Amino acid sequence: RRARPGSITVHLGKPARARPPVRRAVRVHVYDLLERECRAEILGSTVSVGAGLISLNDSTQTLGFGVFHAGVEIDGVEYSFGWCEDGTGVYSCTPKDSPGYHFRTTVEMGVCVLTRAQINQLLSRMVKEWTGPSYSTLGRNCCTFSNELCVGLRVGEIPPWINNLASTFAP
Repeated sequence: RRARPGSITVHLGKPARARPPVRRAVRVHVYDLLERECRAEILGSTVSVGAGLISLNDSTQTLGFGVFHAGVEIDGVEYSFGWCEDGTGVYSCTPKDSPGYHFRTTVEMGVCVLTRAQINQLLSRMVKEWTGPSYSTLGRNCCTFSNELCVGLRVGEIPPWINNLASTFAP
């Protein structure tokens, strides 16, 4: 039977089920600021500064601070921030393998229920706002970037010990 013009046909049946939101694990990967093999010439002698820094962080982490690099993993990609001459300072890498750093530990931040489109929108905004020249060792660094990204992903702030040393001396 035909519907009259201007009328609608309602089909009764099972209501459509809403899909549950995708729950994405968010992790902060923490690194020592230098690779173990990093060496420097000081007064004619070769010094293992990487191993020294790692040892220092081993001692100070229990006190709630250290010299760390951080990145945020979501959907199998790690995002972080660093200095560059121009353009964005945001970069991505394989989780737990940020170039130039020694992996230390992972902090589970919880789950994000933002859609992929919302995550992409957040990352796109941060790519524009976090330029390489805006990097500051104490005030706008990989740890402050990681914190802002975690807050944007709605999993809360990163643990304070990750950036305590830099934030203590930030202007």
